[in-house]
Amino acid sequence: QRRRDKGGEHAAHLGIASGTRAQVHAIAFTHVAENGAAMKHPYPAKNGSAQAGLVQGAFGASFALGMLFWAPRGRSMSSARLYLIGLGGSGLLMLLQPQAQDFTQLFLLRLVVGFFDSAVWVGSMKSVMQWFAPRRQGLVLGIILAAYSLASTLDFALGLPYAMAHGWRACFLVLGGLTLSGCLITQLVGRGGPYQDR
Repeated sequence: QRRRDKGGEHAAHLGIASGTRAQVHAIAFTHVAENGAAMKHPYPAKNGSAQAGLVQGAFGASFALGMLFWAPRGRSMSSARLYLIGLGGSGLLMLLQPQAQDFTQLFLLRLVVGFFDSAVWVGSMKSVMQWFAPRRQGLVLGIILAAYSLASTLDFALGLPYAMAHGWRACFLVLGGLTLSGCLITQLVGRGGPYQDR
């Protein structure tokens, strides 16, 4: 029972951090993808939709490659350290994104952000394995993925109006600030669980 109580407490913290992260990602991605063609910067009007797709694709590609990089290295790192690298690194880079003056700069920034962001997912998986017995890990992962989907869906209704009213640069500033806030939360509450590797 003691292990279950600790696991439930940590799951709540993990869910808050993960949900916040997914929510603020949706704000930025929704605006860039849907309104890229209408922006003067960083997308020229004649091919804004294609460039918006490339920016989002750069993040996805580097995220996948980052998973291959961080997964083996994560075995010797704590989940808190992975969160610090992932949320801290990507949050700082997100704050730089509003300073992008052209498509190339934004493309490169999104490329690096995806690499750091993948460390967050590895850290989340390590937290689940450390805090929950194997028989419960599938359920917990399912809850986390459902929270991601719900947060993203809600932000299509909430994030897009905000982005249209305040601009894409403001969205990236909010995104970076909330990501760094999530980093702080994970450093305050993150700790090794009862199933931590010996």
